[in-house]
Amino acid sequence: MINQFYNVILCSTSNQVDDVYQKIENETKNVLYKQLDVLTIDEWVTNQYKNYEFINEETIPVKIINSIEEKFIWENILTKFINDNMRHRAHLDINELCEFCIQSNKLISEYEITDQDLKNNLYFHEAKFFHSCRQIFYEYVEENHFLTRYDLIEKFTKIIQEKDLIHDQSFLIANIDPDKRNFLRLVSALSKKNQVSWLDKKRKKVSPETKKYQNTKVEINAVLDWIKECRALKKYNLLIVTPALEQFQTILESKINKAIQPEVYKKIDAKNKIRTKLRRPISSEPATKFINKILLLIIEEELDVATWQSILYYPNWLDEAGLESRQRFADFLKQTKLKELSIEKILFLLSKQNDAEIQSLASLQNFLLFIVEKKHGINKKQPIEQFTLLLNEVRDKSNWLKIYKLLPFEISILESINKVVNSINSVIIPNKIDFKKYISVLDYYFENIVPRAQQQNFEVTLSGFLEDHIVEYDAIWLMNMNSCFWPRKINYNPFLSRAILGKYHIKTDDFYDELTKLKIGQLSSKTSSLTLSFAEIDNDLLMTPSLIEHINTSTIVTEKLLKHSLLSHQEFLQDDFSLPIKSDGLFLNRGINTLENQRKCPAWGFYENRCGAIRFETNDPYEITKMEEGSLIHKCLEQFWKKHKTQANLLKLNSQELKNIIREYIDNEIITLHKAKKSISNDLWDCEKEYLHSVLYKWLNFESERSPFEVLDTEKNYEVNIGPLKFNVRIDRIDKLVGGELIILDYKTGNNPISRKGLFSQEIDDLQLAIYACYTPLKKVSGAGVALINRKDNKLYGITSQKNLNLSKTFNAKIDSKEVSTWDELLSQWGQIIKEAALSYKDGECGIKFKDNTEFKYCRILPLLRLPEKRYQYECGYE
Repeated sequence: MINQFYNVILCSTSNQVDDVYQKIENETKNVLYKQLDVLTIDEWVTNQYKNYEFINEETIPVKIINSIEEKFIWENILTKFINDNMRHRAHLDINELCEFCIQSNKLISEYEITDQDLKNNLYFHEAKFFHSCRQIFYEYVEENHFLTRYDLIEKFTKIIQEKDLIHDQSFLIANIDPDKRNFLRLVSALSKKNQVSWLDKKRKKVSPETKKYQNTKVEINAVLDWIKECRALKKYNLLIVTPALEQFQTILESKINKAIQPEVYKKIDAKNKIRTKLRRPISSEPATKFINKILLLIIEEELDVATWQSILYYPNWLDEAGLESRQRFADFLKQTKLKELSIEKILFLLSKQNDAEIQSLASLQNFLLFIVEKKHGINKKQPIEQFTLLLNEVRDKSNWLKIYKLLPFEISILESINKVVNSINSVIIPNKIDFKKYISVLDYYFENIVPRAQQQNFEVTLSGFLEDHIVEYDAIWLMNMNSCFWPRKINYNPFLSRAILGKYHIKTDDFYDELTKLKIGQLSSKTSSLTLSFAEIDNDLLMTPSLIEHINTSTIVTEKLLKHSLLSHQEFLQDDFSLPIKSDGLFLNRGINTLENQRKCPAWGFYENRCGAIRFETNDPYEITKMEEGSLIHKCLEQFWKKHKTQANLLKLNSQELKNIIREYIDNEIITLHKAKKSISNDLWDCEKEYLHSVLYKWLNFESERSPFEVLDTEKNYEVNIGPLKFNVRIDRIDKLVGGELIILDYKTGNNPISRKGLFSQEIDDLQLAIYACYTPLKKVSGAGVALINRKDNKLYGITSQKNLNLSKTFNAKIDSKEVSTWDELLSQWGQIIKEAALSYKDGECGIKFKDNTEFKYCRILPLLRLPEKRYQYECGYE
C-alpha cells in the first residue's frame, strides 16, 4: 500500500505508470497522494539531467535524443557508409539496418557489454560492418554533444556517484525486470544516500490452477464463462493475460463486450469496461491516416479513386453541411470507372455537378484550389520548420477535427499528433529537406508514438505476458501458455555474435526460463485466484505447453469438449432483415444491377448494392478486357446508326464503303483506350482493330438481311420509377418497324447471355429487358430482344406482341410457357417480378436465399454469403 509521501515513484514502463495511478486511486482518498510524481525511469533521469548545471560544461552532452531522432542519425551514417564502401550492396534495406543498429546498441548499453568483448567477436562481415558504423555513430554523437536515452542511464548513474548528487530523498520503485541491468544499477546508486523502497516487494503468492483445453476457441469460451462466474460472485476487477494478445485481442474484446457491455454497440459515449494494455500507435488512427492522405495531395500528381473516396467520406473536416454532398460525390467518382484522378480532374468534375451540389461543395472546391496553390515550389528543399508551418496551414484550412466534438480518446490522439508536429522541428536531420522526406519523417514519428491511456475505472484488463502488474485483482487468468505463443523470441540479430548473447545471458533459453518464473510469480502475488491455461490445437495446428514444468502439474484440470459445451457461446444472429428504407424516391446508382442481385440472393443485393461492400477493381494495363471490347462495339454501332439511321441506307453501301466506314469508327473510338493503356504494343492494337472490324462487318451484313427497319434511338437514357426506387437506364437501341411498332434491342457481346426461353421464365434473373419494356415511358413497344454480337455467332432473338410480326425465326410471338402465353401476360409477369425485387430491397430483406441454378460467377462479395454453410443448412432441413 502506498501509505507515505515519496518525492517520486519510478516505473519501468508507461503502463506501470498508469497502474500506479490506478493503485493510488483505489487505495487512498488523500489528495496529496494523488499529486505524487509518477514517472518512468527514462523520463525522470532525462528531467533530472536537464535540470542540473553541469550540462553547461563543454564535455557534458546537452542534447538527449530519442529513438526516432537516433534512427535518422543511423540512416545518414549507414547510407554514406554503404555508398563509400559497399556500392555493390546499394540494394540493402536502410530502414531494417537502422532497426538492427539501434537494437544492438541498446543491448550493448543495457547489458554493459564491454568494447573488448565486441572486438573479440568480429568474426563475421555483419559484425565488422556494425562495429565500423558504431564508431562513426559515437564520433558524431560526441562531436555534437548528443546522448541516447539508454546511454543516459549509465552516464547519469556515474554522475550521481562522482558528483554526490541526489540525496536525502524518498523513492518508491515499481517492479524492474532483472534483465534491465542499467535500471538496477541506477537504483543501487540512489539507495546509498536516499531512502529507496520497493512497491509490494514481498507478498504471499498463490498456486495457479492449470487447465488444458482441446483448442483455443474452447479456451476463449472458458475465459468468457470465468468472467461471468466472477461477476456473479461480485468480483469485477479482473485481469486476462496472454502472450498472444495481438492475435486474440479483437475476438476477446468482441466476446467480452457482447457478454458484459452490449450497450457500447448502441451508444458511442457508453463507458468502456475493458482496458487493453496493448495500445496501437497513432499511425493506426483514422484521423492520422486522413491527414497523411491530405498531404499526399500536395506531392502526388494523381491519387486512385479509392483514396479520393476515403478522403471525401471522412466526416470531421471542412464543414458539416456539405458532408452528404461530399459522400454523394465520392459515389459519383466510383461510377465514372476512372482509376486515378488529379486535383484538376476533380475540380473539373465538381464543376459539372448541378447548381445545388456545386454550392454545397464550395468548401471542398476552395480547399482543393488552396492545395493546388501550395503544390507550386514544393519540390525544392527547405528548412523543416517551413514544412511544419505548411502542415499547420493545411490543418487550419481543412478545419480538420474541428467540426464535431471529440471524445476523450480522440483528444488524447490529437494531443499526441500536435506533440509530434511541434517536436519534429528539432529532429536531427539535414538542415534542408524536400517535402517527401518531411512526410517520411512524420510517418516514422506516427508509427513510433503511442497515446497515453485514458484514466478511468475498468472492470476487465487485457494484457500481454511481459507487462509488469502493480494493481491487485480479484482474479487473474493467464491463457495461451503454449510454446508457439511463448516464449516469442526476437529475430536473430546479425550484429551481435551468439557468443556475446550467451555470455551476457541475452534472450537465451535460460533467460526465458527465469523470466517465465518471474512473470508467473508476479501474477501470483497480485490475486487470490490465478488460473493458467493452454490449448492442444489452434486451427488444426497441434501445440505443446509452454514451460509448464514450473507449475504444479498435479493441479491440471482437463476440460473435455462436449457438443453441448459450446451451446452457451453460440450466437444466433437475425441477419435476414436490415433496417427498411423509409424515404420514397430513393435514387440508385446501379438500379438494374441492384434488383438483379436482390432477386438472385437478397444478401447479395444488400451487401454489394446497399452497403457498397465490393473491392475496388483495378484495370490491367497490359491487356484489353472483354468488357472494353464490348464497350467499343457499342460505341461504334451507336456512331454508325446515328448517321445512317435506316436499313435502306445500310443497303446502299457497297462492301468496300462499309469496311472503310467501320475502320474509321474503330479508329476514332479506340483512341481514348489507347491513351489509357500505353503499355500495350502496337501489334496488339492492330490485332484488336482487325477483330473489331471482322465482328462489326459480319453483324451489319446480318442486319442487312432483316425486314426493313429504322433505328429510332441508340444509347437512349431514361429515368424509371419502380415503387420507392428511382434509377437511370440506357437502352442500347430502339428500332421502328414498317408498321410503326417499336422494338427494344439490347446488345450482348459475351458468351452466355440470357436465352430466349429464359425471357418468359418465372425464374428470370436478367431483368434488363423486362425493366426497359415495363417501366420506360416508351409507347407502342411491340417487342424486346437480344442482339448477340461476338466472334462466335450473330443472333437476333426475342418476343413480339403480334403473331404476324416475325423479325427472325427466334424473334416472334411464340411463348413456350405454362404461365404466360401472350405479350401482355409476359409484361404483367415481368412487372410483378420487378416489383417484388424492389419491395424486397426497400424492406431491408438481406437473407441468404438462392435457387439451385443461381449463377454466382460474377459475385464480388461471395465470401460474405457463406454459401457452403447455407447449403449445408438446407441439406439438414434448416430454413
